[in-house]
Amino acid sequence: MTTREPEDLRRTQRRGRIVIVTMIVGFLAVCAVLGIFLWQREQDEARLAELTAPGLRSVGVPELPQEIHDLTALDSNRGLVATYVDGDGAAVPELRLLNLRVGADPDLCELLGTVEPDLADGCTTSGDHLSASANGPETLLFAEGVVRDSTLVVLVAHPATYSDERLRTFVDTAELMSVRDLAASIN
Repeated sequence: MTTREPEDLRRTQRRGRIVIVTMIVGFLAVCAVLGIFLWQREQDEARLAELTAPGLRSVGVPELPQEIHDLTALDSNRGLVATYVDGDGAAVPELRLLNLRVGADPDLCELLGTVEPDLADGCTTSGDHLSASANGPETLLFAEGVVRDSTLVVLVAHPATYSDERLRTFVDTAELMSVRDLAASIN
């Protein structure tokens, strides 16, 4: 045995250790990425379960210049509320979209009043359409809605944002989509 052989043996062992350590680090990195992916998926599924809890078969989504920013389930599983942002990403608090679950014999104004109490007194219905307004010292709002596929689709806005006629046009032309599709389009 020459002095060179133990040196070659040490080099080979060192390379072997480097390969083993690299494989372990790679395995741990893959596990971490997979863990993060599964955690995110679990979060998405929990959010979707929260949004589908109201039992809406579909939701109406009007074509507005603003983008939907957030979708939230209402208390007591009454429906969903969507808030909007403008083109600059600034919140538009005076504009919101409600999708409310309609029962077998609905009083649309009463249903709207459970979510938007300020609009209950100034609410009128005509068939499947709803119009409401609130003109108080602290609240000035218009609301227009229509029943589509057992869902009351209502746009609520400040008159400076949209007129009641424009709200009615948006609501009448709202596209129906699944809650899953709507939630996916927001993310």
